[in-house]
Amino acid sequence: MELARHGRCIIYGRRGFHRSAPPVPFETLDLVDHVDDAAAALAG
Repeated sequence: MELARHGRCIIYGRRGFHRSAPPVPFETLDLVDHVDDAAAALAG
């Protein structure tokens, strides 16, 4: 909440972590997948 006082804060659930299910079929997840997801969320 402290950051929200200074600007806009965006968080997202990374695939395969916490509440986000891994992709099906699950083989691997690498940094490129997470970067692509973050870029899509920001563009969205």
